[in-house]
Amino acid sequence: DGQLDSWKLAIASLHWALAVGTRTIILPAVIFFGATILVYIWLQNKKVTAALWAMGTPLFIAALCLCWYNWARFDSIFEFGLKYQLASVNYNEFDDLFSIRYLWENLLNYFLRPYQIQAGFPYISTVENIVSNDRLAGLPYTSPYLLFLLIPLARLFRLRAQNENPREKWLVIALGGASLISLVIILLYYFTAMRFSFDFMPGLLLLAAI
Repeated sequence: DGQLDSWKLAIASLHWALAVGTRTIILPAVIFFGATILVYIWLQNKKVTAALWAMGTPLFIAALCLCWYNWARFDSIFEFGLKYQLASVNYNEFDDLFSIRYLWENLLNYFLRPYQIQAGFPYISTVENIVSNDRLAGLPYTSPYLLFLLIPLARLFRLRAQNENPREKWLVIALGGASLISLVIILLYYFTAMRFSFDFMPGLLLLAAI
């Protein structure tokens, strides 16, 4: 109808800001999702300026608060507490947090690693990762619901799409792109843990629900 509900965009942006405040690594995914919204609004009704103010204001205020918090606690606006963790590596000296060489091993752990069959109860168990001591199994085994992702992806990449809903197509692109960005970040991270899948799983599950 050409109307723009700025307050809804502001509330969404506020939730994104709070999410980034608790999990900074999802910031690239939030930026992508916000950018796709702006592009969609521009294509529909050209009210990009109002949307930008509605979405940008909460994010800007949250960024200022987070920078102040980091400065007050760690004497640097770019320090989020990583170097102060007590872990298996010294984060003040370890520089290989993200690398392409972790890609295959993480793909195996998060998506391809099968369950382990054993003689005693419970007969089927997840496999322990030596580095993180976390027990892992591939997401297609633990969350077969994700197989529904093949449906919207097939519809999105059809050569000749008929009667497509532009909002549905935009939603698939936004959710899929944001989830893919978060997934790539986790796959390039040196440490493997099942809890990190929560960075990209919510978007994939919503996309599968379509």
